[in-house]
Amino acid sequence: MELQLYRRGERADILVALDKDGASAAHAFIESLSRAEEVRIVRCISEFAERGVIRNEQKFRHEGNGIYVFKGHQARLFCCFLPVATRPSIVLLSGYTKKRDRMDRAAYDRAMRAYHAIIDTGG
Repeated sequence: MELQLYRRGERADILVALDKDGASAAHAFIESLSRAEEVRIVRCISEFAERGVIRNEQKFRHEGNGIYVFKGHQARLFCCFLPVATRPSIVLLSGYTKKRDRMDRAAYDRAMRAYHAIIDTGG
């Protein structure tokens, strides 16, 4: 799986995972959001890039098995840490809009497949 730089900050890099056609599910998801949701998610991503960490679980949380999620109001954007990197780096994988209290299992499974593709190619 190919990776592309999305945002470079003071303390971390944010990358997007590209599929075999060169498209990014995460980038497409961000662009599909309402302006307000897009601003919330991009603000969280930018905060991580500048600080290298987000301690507020209302904005960024570990979901298990190496998968993390940036949280807007209803938008959720899955990501993972890039295991082999010279500086802290996160790869944006895919996202979904929350419709109920539980995580969307199909969206999580898609993110896990992308994560394993990154790991398998030496990420």
